[in-house]
Amino acid sequence: MTMKRYFLLFLSTALVIGSLTAAGFTMKSHAVAVRTWSLHSTSVLDTLLCNGTVVRAKERSVAFSKNIRIEEVFVEKGEQVSAGQALFSYQASSTPSTSAQQQTYAELWEEYQKTGQVPADVETILAGMGESASLEEEYGELQTAVSPIDGAVTALDIQPGEILPMGNSAAVIADPDNLKIELQINEANISKIQVGQQAEITGSGFPETQYQAEVVSISDEAVVQTSTSGKESVVEVILKVLSPDEKIKPGYTVKASVVTECLEDAVQIPYDAVFADEEGKEYIYIVDHNRAKIQPITTIKEYTSGIVIEEELEEGTSIILEPEHITEGSYVKCFETEAFAND
Repeated sequence: MTMKRYFLLFLSTALVIGSLTAAGFTMKSHAVAVRTWSLHSTSVLDTLLCNGTVVRAKERSVAFSKNIRIEEVFVEKGEQVSAGQALFSYQASSTPSTSAQQQTYAELWEEYQKTGQVPADVETILAGMGESASLEEEYGELQTAVSPIDGAVTALDIQPGEILPMGNSAAVIADPDNLKIELQINEANISKIQVGQQAEITGSGFPETQYQAEVVSISDEAVVQTSTSGKESVVEVILKVLSPDEKIKPGYTVKASVVTECLEDAVQIPYDAVFADEEGKEYIYIVDHNRAKIQPITTIKEYTSGIVIEEELEEGTSIILEPEHITEGSYVKCFETEAFAND
């Protein structure tokens, strides 16, 4: 009897194991196909997208506080010049300008120094000042105007024998390899911007090229700007273009993606992997021995591409994406995919 009992016990155990094994094979054969993403720590960037305009960062105008008579022009527009190189010869008026003229010129110059912008009516004002000068004014000895910086002659509006009124620009010298981008950032976002932050520049004028830039200055004052959506207070931010070339030109409209925050070695989860239960507690499904397993998560911060979580999951953990039809314990057949653009 004892041997028979052992035999029956062995037989029943074998049947149970066989049934379980068969059931396991059956379940595996009906495994749910899922897309998975292999987790890895990465640098997570938070960016602010802004519109801006490319302008020359280093530009100097050659102008005088007296009327001058142009004698000879030594350079041409577009020509490369060096600091100290002769641009043209001239004679300056020796006839004293009136106190009103001096005051007007001083006021215009002060406004330019403060704002960096030439007043809209400056040409009319200076033309009137030039016309009011004596037709018989005397001119002194011949002098030479030189370039204040290395660069290219971007403007040259003079001819030999021409009388140039005081304050009018005779020439403009600019460094073509020194470009900046002027951004107007809404007051709601300006707190995110700091000097030294990096940015990526794109634009329709150079569709296949991206440039790197750096925040170099933030205005101390906000101004009211009118747009199609109404009025808003904005702050001017200046970016320096790093390593520009001939493709990016002054006057171009560009988009600047400014990196406002960078988290190193962060665990970021794509949004399409995240669920929440009835109590609002978030969780994801990970793959454990070919089966779906619930993993609770705690969000540290949300970004455009996904969320950074507090839990330190093992590198290479398979996370199920879009697990709408999955329950815990389901057998899954994994198809590895990418979740982020930088994978």
